[in-house]
Amino acid sequence: MGKSELVRKYISLNKPSIPICHWVNGDSKKTLRSSFEQFASHLKVATTDSKNGQPFQLLKIVKNILTHVKEKINLFNDGNYMVVIDNVDDMYNDFINVTQQLSSYSRSRVIITSRRRDLLNGETELLELSEWTKEDAMDYVNRVLKTSLNDPDVAVLCSTLQFYPLALSQAVAYIRHQHRISLQGYSYSVRHYLAEYESKGKLLLNTAPKFSTYEQTTLVVLNITIDKMKSYHERVGYVAYSCLELFYVLDPDGIDLTFLEYFLKRIINGNPNESEESEQEITSGVRLLVHYSLISIQNGLATIHRVVQKVTKLRIKEDQRLKNMISSF
Repeated sequence: MGKSELVRKYISLNKPSIPICHWVNGDSKKTLRSSFEQFASHLKVATTDSKNGQPFQLLKIVKNILTHVKEKINLFNDGNYMVVIDNVDDMYNDFINVTQQLSSYSRSRVIITSRRRDLLNGETELLELSEWTKEDAMDYVNRVLKTSLNDPDVAVLCSTLQFYPLALSQAVAYIRHQHRISLQGYSYSVRHYLAEYESKGKLLLNTAPKFSTYEQTTLVVLNITIDKMKSYHERVGYVAYSCLELFYVLDPDGIDLTFLEYFLKRIINGNPNESEESEQEITSGVRLLVHYSLISIQNGLATIHRVVQKVTKLRIKEDQRLKNMISSF
């Protein structure tokens, strides 16, 4: 379970004490402002000056939201206003100022998810999520794939993927799916997957020299999945990959499935009002992404892990580069 998923689980388990919750994308100054503007619009709180129509400064918008929230929260004897600022991996002034303003209200609670430990100069309570241990990773693979506890290939898989939960969950999802669709069936093993990983790794790792080890590992795993998806599943695989391409340009957190379906129809058929057959293809394509653990769906919203989104971006750019090379001959 990743950082964002853990926070969602915490909020779900503590709903009675969190009457008002606001989820903010803290990726950048732009996404931070956009998130607060959207929440302000939902609350019918002003974001522009009524006299001249000019947009308010971000702190003014946050102040207006807090004024509104205070009135609402006072209706509850218990509970707090929860603000989750998600994916803050760079320090910037708006983030610092907004966090300070939110924290000034006694009944607000701010949770920040980040890969950095030094945010706000240590003025936070830190809950660190460590990567899986060797035992954690092997237990997960053995439990899901029902492999032998002493299978040496499982240990090799875990160490090759460096015990990263995201990479291991995708690899396991891939192996399970091969059990259902490949000619080998359940004889498709961890060893088969390792052979594919080694082959893809030699071809791909040099294309992302600026990626972290974590992202490079995920890149290889993702490419194994995408290639299989496109080659084996044909039309549905094409729809699924088109969906991934859409995720590359969209907010990764909570994309409405109706919205996603509309744009997929435009991309695939050039017409948002296509046949029932088209709708079935889109449904199958989205399900395929879920089967391969590339996206998750909950309450009508689709979410993609940011690392998956990032390496999808690289994959799309590499596909375009190869097309340009071919067309130049």
